Amino acid sequence: MTRKIDFIFLSNSSWYIWNFRRNLIDEIIKNKYSILVVAPIDSYSDLLISKGCKFINWNLKRSSINPIKEVISIIDIYKIYKKYKPKIIHQFTIKSCFYGSLIARIINKSYVVNSITGLGHIFLTKNFKNYLLKNLLLPFYQFSLSYKNSTLIFQNQSDFKTYKNLSLIKENDNKVIRGSGVNTNYFSKKEEIKKNNKEPIILFPARIIKEKGIVELLKACTNLWNNNKIFKLKIVGNFDKGNRSFLTKKEIVSLISHPNRVDFLGHIKNMREIYLDSDIVVLPSWREGISMSLLEAGSMECPIITTNVPGCRDIVENGISGLLVPKEDPEALELALDFLIKNKAFGKYLGKNIRKKIIKNFDQEVIIKQTMEIYKKGILINEKSNIYN
Repeated sequence: MTRKIDFIFLSNSSWYIWNFRRNLIDEIIKNKYSILVVAPIDSYSDLLISKGCKFINWNLKRSSINPIKEVISIIDIYKIYKKYKPKIIHQFTIKSCFYGSLIARIINKSYVVNSITGLGHIFLTKNFKNYLLKNLLLPFYQFSLSYKNSTLIFQNQSDFKTYKNLSLIKENDNKVIRGSGVNTNYFSKKEEIKKNNKEPIILFPARIIKEKGIVELLKACTNLWNNNKIFKLKIVGNFDKGNRSFLTKKEIVSLISHPNRVDFLGHIKNMREIYLDSDIVVLPSWREGISMSLLEAGSMECPIITTNVPGCRDIVENGISGLLVPKEDPEALELALDFLIKNKAFGKYLGKNIRKKIIKNFDQEVIIKQTMEIYKKGILINEKSNIYN
C-alpha cells in the first residue's frame, strides 16, 4: 500500500532543501502534514530523513543538457508523481520547475507551487549557443508553466518581469516572496565581540563559480595587496563542479598573487562564527534570487559590499545598508573595499541599518507565513477538484 503523502518537495539537490527550506519543513510537519523530498542524493539527504521526511533519489545531473539523461530524469518524476499524487507539489530550482510542471499537467491531480530561484545559466551567460538553446526551450517552458492549478513564486521583481516579458507567465497567477527567510534570532551578534585580529578579514561566502564574482574579487584584492593594503581574504564555499561556470582550484590559484593572504575554508555548515569573525562581507554576484548569505551576514550586522543586480540590491541600499558596485567591475570593487577598510565606523552604521531591514522584511517567520498561505489555497483547490473527479 502506498503511504499517504501530502507534500512533495522537488529540487536539484538535497543540499538546497536543507539549507534553504528546512524551517519550512518544520512548519509543515508541525501542521501534521507528511513530506516526500525528491532530489539527487547527497550528504544532506539523511539530515532531511532525520527531520521526518520521506526521501527518494532523483536521477538528475544539474548541468546536463544530454537529451537521453534529461528524458530519464523526467520519467523518474512521472513515476513518483503518479504513484503518490500529493495535495501540494513544491518545486525549487529551474529544471525542477519546468520538468515537474510538465509532468503535473499530464497527471493533473496536485496543486503545484514553483519557486523560481533565479534565471539559470542559459539566461545569464550571453553566447550564441545559449541564445539558440534559450529560444529552443522557450515554447516548452511556456507550456509547462501555464498549468492552471499552480502558483509561481519569484524572489524578486526583476525575475518576475523577465518571465512576464518572455510570455512565460500570467501576472495574476504569481507572487513575489523574497527568499526563504533567515533566523534573525540565531544570526545575531547579541553582544559586541572583541576581535584579536591584527588585520581586517574580508569574507567571500559563496560557491566558487564565475557567476558569484570570485574572479573580479581576486583582481580587486590583488591590486590592494600590491598597494600595501593589509587584510586577509577568507573564501567559504565549495568548488561547484555541477555548475557550468565552474572554476577549478588551479584556475583560482593562478589569480592569487599573495597566497599567504588567502584562506580556502571550503563549505561550512554553521556560518554564524565566520560572520562574527569577519570585518567585511563581499558578494560580487552577477545575479541572485535573494542571496541567503547576504541575509545571514546582514542579520549579523556585517558591513556588506555587493553588486547592483537583482537579488542583491533587493537587500542592500547603497550607502544606507551596504555598498553597491557594478557587476564584473574589479576597479569599483577595489575602491569599495578600500573605503570600508579605512572607515570602520561607517561600516558599523551600515551593519546596524541592514539588520533592521532584514528583521522587518526577511525574517523567516514572515516568509514562512506567506508560503503557508499559498499552501492553504492550494490544498483547498485540490480538495474541491478531487470532489468532482
